[in-house]
Amino acid sequence: MLSGYRQPDPGARDAAEAIAKGLKLRDDTRHSGLISTAFGPHAPYTVGDETLTRIRTLADELDMPIHMHVHETAGEVADAVSQTGERPLQRLQRLGLLGPRLQAVHMTDISDADLALLVEYGVQLVHCPESNLKLASGMMPVQRLLDSGLNVALGTDGAASNNDLDMFGEMRTAAMLAKIVAGAPTHWTPTAPCTWPPWVAHAHWVWTRKSARWKSARPPTLPPSTCPALPSNHSTTQPPSCCTPATPVRSAMSG
Repeated sequence: MLSGYRQPDPGARDAAEAIAKGLKLRDDTRHSGLISTAFGPHAPYTVGDETLTRIRTLADELDMPIHMHVHETAGEVADAVSQTGERPLQRLQRLGLLGPRLQAVHMTDISDADLALLVEYGVQLVHCPESNLKLASGMMPVQRLLDSGLNVALGTDGAASNNDLDMFGEMRTAAMLAKIVAGAPTHWTPTAPCTWPPWVAHAHWVWTRKSARWKSARPPTLPPSTCPALPSNHSTTQPPSCCTPATPVRSAMSG
């Protein structure tokens, strides 16, 4: 990955114009109770150091999340090491992007050193199982990440990478795959009194914190069978039985 490389930005001539348009969207929707915004640099191999540094500075100033596809495939990681001598996650650490503000999507290739960085900086993770299956990208080791105290949300990836944006289908696929990846049929099995799998609780906690002006602080580690105490100032749809009627139930989406 060369530091100056980038792909064309849809609707913008360059990265600077894309960032400017994104900031205008943030300003136009900042008082909406239904819309939250985040920076969305596609991936380390398509965005250069200068642009990532600019995004990090703005995210710090504006208290905004950064949503990025990271370690989506083993090939992506191998190419980065071959061309730069760094794994993508190491590069993001060098540029100052690692932290609770970063939502790292996919993360199918995780070494012991990568895991240590994720834990040290409290990075948020987004699991996209059906996209990973369709594209043969690999699989996020979700149980290993949860056991390390990391927050894992659930996403769909873009429609072209998935064929739909069905979060309920994604939940079922993720739960089934977790058992195969971990080699244990009880992984992600609900434990009373919660009727939804515990990893869904993690996903809701990350999403709702962000929508309620999520701050740059690592969310607490949750016991594997505990539903989180979520903010109560949002509407409710289909809450887990262990949560109050005022608890919001929404899922993280990844594009």
